[in-house]
Amino acid sequence: MIGRESLILAATLTPNATPRPFMARPFAQPPTPTPTPTSGPCVLTWLKSQDNNTPDLGLFYRLRDFLTQSPQGQRYIELYNAHSPEVLKLLSEDPALRAEAVKVLNLWAPHLKAFLEAKGGEVVITPEQVRVLQTFIEHLAKAADGELQSVILKESARVPWDALSGATMNQAWSAVSGQGLGPAPAKAEATPTPGR
Repeated sequence: MIGRESLILAATLTPNATPRPFMARPFAQPPTPTPTPTSGPCVLTWLKSQDNNTPDLGLFYRLRDFLTQSPQGQRYIELYNAHSPEVLKLLSEDPALRAEAVKVLNLWAPHLKAFLEAKGGEVVITPEQVRVLQTFIEHLAKAADGELQSVILKESARVPWDALSGATMNQAWSAVSGQGLGPAPAKAEATPTPGR
């Protein structure tokens, strides 16, 4: 069934239609796009709503778009979608864990931006970045139960943590994705999520 607002919007956008005033129903909170369609609330969107220090979500839209270009990237997106609701629950219940998540995002955001702008060979991962990310993942795994904990531990075991410190972002992606060192990605532009 088409809602009243949809009919009003369609009438206002249809050429040569009799003009009608646009009557939008006010929202308690404006809808926000999510980096990926998930089965529940988006962790990144929620973090941004809780902490203004969270990096711009556009960066994560671009990262999502880059990840869709490879089987390994698609697998990471699927893991994010499957476990986002539980991760959000854990972060909402633990302010210290939430603060760690924001710290990780801020620490890695400039490197992700460079990587997505085809400059991943120019930025080197610091020991602090590796330590903070690894510590957050360990804390998240301790807080998680069942399947999420198992997935975190399995994925963390696949990461060559010792090789990341001092590596470029291109080398890190190669090591994590198992695709071999190749050229940096072409500059990635964000593609809005349909319907969001």
